[in-house]
Amino acid sequence: MQEIANIQIINREDFLSSEAYSEQVASIFTYIDSRAFLSGYQKIQSIGRKKARIIMQELGLKGMFRFDFNFEKKLVQGNKWNGEVSALAEMKVFIIGANGKESRPITYTSLSPEKIEISGKNYDQQALVDLFPALIENLISKFIMDYFLE
Repeated sequence: MQEIANIQIINREDFLSSEAYSEQVASIFTYIDSRAFLSGYQKIQSIGRKKARIIMQELGLKGMFRFDFNFEKKLVQGNKWNGEVSALAEMKVFIIGANGKESRPITYTSLSPEKIEISGKNYDQQALVDLFPALIENLISKFIMDYFLE
């Protein structure tokens, strides 16, 4: 991505150890949220304008991106007893400008062309999960093509 988009990707440890990020406190509502958060990161849905500006100043950044992913199985044929499902991935991209303001999300979706058979309400769950990495790569490529190569 760095070479294609001509952007700087900072080291994960630099971001996690930045003073502004490490001082973040998750909302109590985050703990009752059913979503899974990226392992190794704090459970924070949004960092806010002021903290975003401080993080960018601390790390020498001009802007940041925040990505939210949603993964689902989608029934593409038949019914939940006998049919076929595909993997569906959605990516929301939030652009955080130099002033710390977060943009409205740009949403991308991708449906796997591969289908997993359902028989008697059962299907190969691992085979479905294995379809998601390719979808994630596809979504990121779409974003790069739209945002950086216009």
